[in-house]
Amino acid sequence: MISRCSLAIENALTYDRLRTAEAGGAQSLVRSPKVLLADRDATAVGRVRELLEDDLVVLHAVDAGELIRTAEDERPDIVLLNVDGDGRDGVTACRLLRSCPAIRETPIILLVPAGHPDQVLAAIEAGANDYLIRPFAPAQLRAKTHTWLLRSGGKHHR
Repeated sequence: MISRCSLAIENALTYDRLRTAEAGGAQSLVRSPKVLLADRDATAVGRVRELLEDDLVVLHAVDAGELIRTAEDERPDIVLLNVDGDGRDGVTACRLLRSCPAIRETPIILLVPAGHPDQVLAAIEAGANDYLIRPFAPAQLRAKTHTWLLRSGGKHHR
């Protein structure tokens, strides 16, 4: 519980710094930000694309093998990982991503269904950086994505 509280406080502070920097005219340090979305649900993929494609390139993978291949080939600036069912796929995907040297430091945001804190904890222990509870507000997704882009500055693969 304490780690989730400190993560929430840290995210709020980072988001506040992001808004202050944007108000001052700052631009993201990432030249061509790429978001890799791992999700089997076509409707969810369409919604994320709609919310993010104005200023980010949204890549898509439907299974763990495609996720790893796309991540290694495209070197995304952030990964959005949909966690369904019992959450084992999300934990496995986090471990696989963290084992790939080219994307080991790439931020991972989990998209998890409400009421499954155990899945969040297991995936964060496996290497995820943050999470959003589904259904999420469009502003939440944009804020989290841009906050992690600002935080990482694209250094993980540049």
